[in-house]
Amino acid sequence: MARAIRRLSAVAIRNAKPGLHPDGGNLYLQVSDSGAKSWLFRYGASGRERWMGLGSLITVSLAEAREEALQCRSQRLKGVDPIEARRAARGQQTLDAAKAITFRKCAERGTQGQGARESIRGDSQAAALGTRGETCRAGEAPRRRP
Repeated sequence: MARAIRRLSAVAIRNAKPGLHPDGGNLYLQVSDSGAKSWLFRYGASGRERWMGLGSLITVSLAEAREEALQCRSQRLKGVDPIEARRAARGQQTLDAAKAITFRKCAERGTQGQGARESIRGDSQAAALGTRGETCRAGEAPRRRP
């Protein structure tokens, strides 16, 4: 016999007591003792059980949680770990954002509101470093004076 899917309704969610409430398709509503409600996707990967948070009930509706769970199930069918896929996507976004800014702009952001010869490191090292930080290439640290 097939397992039931889409078990939860709006009324059941509103009246849910603390604990885990299955909706089917590995989607669960988690209700904490304080009454906070969030969505979880449960699956097995590498011989262990994993729980992936999909968001709070306040920000993620029942329909959105079901859609996200469907996407996670599709990833599992392809042999992809949804948590690792999300982690990789976030890492790529961070990398793309870091590549979009130049070293000069990064240095300007770090020294905004500071004196002409101050650095992020503080006044004591500002005199030793001088303004040589402006001539450094991205990914390269300033050379120390002999």
